[in-house]
Amino acid sequence: MIDATKPQAWHQLAQDLGMIAIGWNNIETDARSMLLALGGDGIGLMACAAMLGNIPLINALRATSKLVSSFETEIDRFSECMDRLRSYRNHYIHGVHATHDGENDDAYVTIVGSETSHGKYTITNEVVTREQLAYPLRHIMRLQYYAGALSRHVHAKHGSSLPVGPPLHPLPPLPEIPAKLVRKRMTVDEFLSA
Repeated sequence: MIDATKPQAWHQLAQDLGMIAIGWNNIETDARSMLLALGGDGIGLMACAAMLGNIPLINALRATSKLVSSFETEIDRFSECMDRLRSYRNHYIHGVHATHDGENDDAYVTIVGSETSHGKYTITNEVVTREQLAYPLRHIMRLQYYAGALSRHVHAKHGSSLPVGPPLHPLPPLPEIPAKLVRKRMTVDEFLSA
């Protein structure tokens, strides 16, 4: 729900968080689509691909591309970027527990905790500004664009059908691999005294 009483900065921050989530959903969809094209588009594979979490999806895509794809380098880079950005998405989307109006028409969110790749809950107490969201957002938007192009190329070569879209153009350059997310972890005592 849009709260008209909030400052413009708050709406921009909410928009950035939404764009991270939407961009990620598109990346995930293209990863599943590439896996289906490489694996033969069968109904059993469709059911399996739909049920895969992100880590098994990334691993399945990498393994399948090594066996059947002429896009192994591109898929490996895409997978590495997806894995790194998964940490950012989990941290910034699943970890946000509060939004705040800041001073000088600013806004920020508080990350209270987030899950690690092993499903363990870590304690954090972090203030995140819109400027800090710019890094993962930029990488997610770039990877979303690359994923769409790569998916179309994989379907053209390996799939039974080409996704709807513009004519096939050369692949864009390989995306830059984002830095690993560094979380500010706390002990329980540190968290309770903060």
